[in-house]
Amino acid sequence: MKTECYFSFKKIAIHPVARKNSETKILDRLAWVMKWATTDMDFLNNCCIFVVDESAFNINMRPPGGWSLKGTPAIAETPSTMTAPHTISGAISAKFVVSMELRKPQENWAKRTKIDVKVAKEERQWVNSLKKPTRKGTVTGHYMNFLEKTMDEMDCFPELKGQYIVMDN
Repeated sequence: MKTECYFSFKKIAIHPVARKNSETKILDRLAWVMKWATTDMDFLNNCCIFVVDESAFNINMRPPGGWSLKGTPAIAETPSTMTAPHTISGAISAKFVVSMELRKPQENWAKRTKIDVKVAKEERQWVNSLKKPTRKGTVTGHYMNFLEKTMDEMDCFPELKGQYIVMDN
């Protein structure tokens, strides 16, 4: 295929459909920038950037492409081991690191087991009274708790009063 049709082996660059740079999108972005440019918001003086990011690491990463004999697929066998996602939350300004937090996922997480319908009523009530397992990843409550802690921290310092909080999520 490579020598006859002059094809080469390349990695595909993925561009989302929603991000097309049409004239209307460009004008919408310009209008948004002009709207915020007229406010008193200054990213170097009175803004606190609030960033929350989550990442999962695959300990068996391999290159996305590979070579093989003609007519056979390129296969690299690896164990499917993924680590649980760790969430890094941070709030920074141009002058300070306001707060930083690393949230590790819960170690002992068990799925809720299904209950047979024909189980006695007392047993069903006992099983239903068990605590539901907590969620594995970061949820809205964790995000809100970190935001509250950040605002409490900002209240302690007079130079951080009156600052805007800019969030990317």
